[in-house]
Amino acid sequence: MDIYEEFNADFENILDKDFEDLLEKKGNIHLINEYKKFLNDKELFKDKQEGLYREIKWSAKRNPHLGTWCGYIHTTIDTSDIEDVVHGGFTAYNGFDCAHYDDFTPFDIHMIKFSKKNMVLLPKSKIYKDFRFVYNVIQNMINKLLDE
Repeated sequence: MDIYEEFNADFENILDKDFEDLLEKKGNIHLINEYKKFLNDKELFKDKQEGLYREIKWSAKRNPHLGTWCGYIHTTIDTSDIEDVVHGGFTAYNGFDCAHYDDFTPFDIHMIKFSKKNMVLLPKSKIYKDFRFVYNVIQNMINKLLDE
């Protein structure tokens, strides 16, 4: 079993009292809240979502390795003028991801818990981007695309 398979098999059980105490002692208590946002998001939304917004097809899917979302719009319209509303800029054709330096990835918690040093310091600014965030970015992309 590789490290990603371990994470996916045990993502619900990573947080325990000892680990939460360690994170708090090291000043990373905010990571617990971000991880709980991920667990709530995972419970509420399937790992793949798709639909139409203003007659433009869109999709979002959760990265199976990191637990983060990627969002896409499916159109032949030129999207070069909308990159300023795309989270982190385009990382794929008409798509973006939520695994940038300042994005919290659920896999971060797994790496901290199971690293040999047992503590990786992460910026306090890391925030988990849930499906609602991704869908909002997708709507902003389509709105800007169609309203220009």
